[in-house]
Parts: sequence; C-alpha cells; structure tokens
Amino acid sequence: MKDNLRLLVTFADNADPPVVGACLSANFPTTSASDGIAYSKFNSSVLYCSNAEQGDDEFSFDQLFWDMGHENFKKFFYMLERMKGRDLTSTREVIHSRRQLEQSLKDIEQEMEVCLTKIENIEIFQRKMKTCGHNMEATKNFTVEQTVMRRRKLNCEKGFFAYNCEKCQKTCERLVIKKSSLHKTKRLCEKKACKCPPSDHSVEEREWDLISEKVSMTLQDMKAQYESNRKGMMTAEKILNACTEDLHMARAKVLSLLEQVAENVRLLESTALRSNVLSPSDYLSLMRSRVQEEQAPGYMTRLETLDDIQRMLASGTSQPIRSTAAMPNQEFTLQSSNTERVSDSGITPYHGQAYHKEQTKQSTRSHDKESKPGFFKKKI
Repeated sequence: MKDNLRLLVTFADNADPPVVGACLSANFPTTSASDGIAYSKFNSSVLYCSNAEQGDDEFSFDQLFWDMGHENFKKFFYMLERMKGRDLTSTREVIHSRRQLEQSLKDIEQEMEVCLTKIENIEIFQRKMKTCGHNMEATKNFTVEQTVMRRRKLNCEKGFFAYNCEKCQKTCERLVIKKSSLHKTKRLCEKKACKCPPSDHSVEEREWDLISEKVSMTLQDMKAQYESNRKGMMTAEKILNACTEDLHMARAKVLSLLEQVAENVRLLESTALRSNVLSPSDYLSLMRSRVQEEQAPGYMTRLETLDDIQRMLASGTSQPIRSTAAMPNQEFTLQSSNTERVSDSGITPYHGQAYHKEQTKQSTRSHDKESKPGFFKKKI
C-alpha cells in the first residue's frame, strides 16, 4: 500500500514544505529510499480571492498561486492515473485480526489484575494468620480489609455499542460503531475464548468491566472459606500451608499470562501495526511505572508484588521469593471488630483499563506519601 500513498500539503513559498521533513522523521511510508515521500503542493488561498480584474501595472499573486495550483493538480491526477489499484481484502483482514488481538490483550490484562489482587489478598491474610493464628478463638472477630474484583456494566463511549455475552458476563466486542444487520441478527461470537451460542449475546450501550471494591472480613470467615474449599476442618498451620500453595499457583498464573501478553504483542508486531515489541519483563516494568506514577492508596503493596514477579521471571521460577512475614513499615494493630478493624494498607488494583480508583477513602502507610519519582512513560 505504501506505493499508493500520497501526501497533499499546503505551501507558502517555493521551498520544500517543512511538514514533509516532519513526516520523514516520523517514518512516514515512502515509495522508495531515493524518491522519498511522494507529495503534491497546493495553496487554497486563491479560493477566497476576488475575480475582479486588476490593472495592467499590478502584479497578481493570486493569479500566480492559481496557476501553480492548477499545474500541481494536473500532476496529482496524472499520478493517480498511473497508480495501480490495490486489493484491500488483506488490509481488512489485518485490521480485523488486530481488533481481535487487542480485545484478547485486554482480557488477559483483566485476568492478570485479578491474579495480582488475589496474591495481595492471600499475603495479607497469611501475615494476619502468622500474627494471631495461634489464638484463633480470641482473635476470630478481628477484621481484615481486602480487595475484590467484581464485574459491572458501564456505559460505552458515546456513539458506540458493545457485543456482550450474558453467560460469561464479558464483553466480546467493544467499540461497535452501530447496530449493523450482523449484530441485530444473532451471530457467532468472534472471541475465541467465548464458546457461548449467539442466543447468549446481545448488542448494548453498556459493556462489562472489572471494578475493585473494598470488603471487610473477619479471620473466622476467611478461615471458614479455606475450610469450605478444602472440605474439612483446618488448623492454623494447614491454613498457612494452603496460603503458600495458593500463592504458588497465582504467581505461576501471572507468569503464564505474561507469556500470553508477549505472544499477543508479537502477533501485533507481525501485522506491522505495532512499532515496539514488549517482552514480559518490559511489560512488568511498564506496569510498575504506571503504579508508581499514580501512587493510589496501597501502591507500595502492588509495587512489592510486581517486584516479586519480576524476580521470579528473571530466575525462571514460580516459587515465592519474598517472605510473607510482616515487613518494615507494615505494622498490624489487632483490634476488636465491634468498634475498630485490623489496619493495613489498602489495595487498589491498577493495570491498563481494568484499573479503577477505589470508591472509599482509606488510610495509607506513611511511606505511601513519598515524593513521586520521575520516569519515562512508555506506550503499549
């Protein structure tokens, strides 16, 4: 297609338009290395000039610009006559493939957000159990604040629709411009991960998204959840072992999702629609930069989690690296649930479009208020 691209620019003098040099610097497609960018110059000022005749002794710049524009238009249409037609079928297929890959990438990012939040919740519970698990009867009513990710329907951007699966509670296609006949008549979902029939899908002005919410649970309730999942009574030691197993599985899942992200980005690059390929390590660094830039409540906890994943990625293991014991600046105050709660840093997930600021105010550790360091923000 690059041989069929032409740049139409305005001019104010006989020199080469500066915009051509700017396009070259921005890697605008050129027909060849020697010819550079193919462009045509026009000056639209003559469109607003008067047709009244001027005196013989008056020089008319308007007439000059008109003649120059007329000549340039002749050259432009001459180029169009010699231009070979191109079949856009493959281009449409590439654009369609890109849309599917970007949707898949968003789904992976949301799944990763759920995994990271799960890791942080498990670590908080594990630290509480190490602190007071030896005396569950006395501390069973102590509360722990955790983050849960819930699916909610949000309004689409104005003028757009979404193709939703009610069974999966997910959006299979976003930014649908209008309710086309294909969408009005139920059709198969293009999302590979969704195996639901067309009857489970509908076009709506709202789309599914993940929203983070804060919930408070007692240690007794959380212990009961583990016992329900394992179908049996559990001691504090067994619960700690179960936490370690869950952490191992969640971290392994994050590493697997990072590989999927890298594969999706590689496929986008293969279509020549993305100029940069991010490795899993680069992707983690980008996530870390975003969290550090936002500095939302609980961001230090998320940074620690991402650092753990980064070290596991570098060492090629999914085993836990950071000790889950209480760390410096992470003091826990055990208090009765009747009037107070166990204090801990809030966890607000942040990654891509799955991140939402938490809806309730909460206290943060003193080092959460450190000055924001500068960094280079890389675009995915």
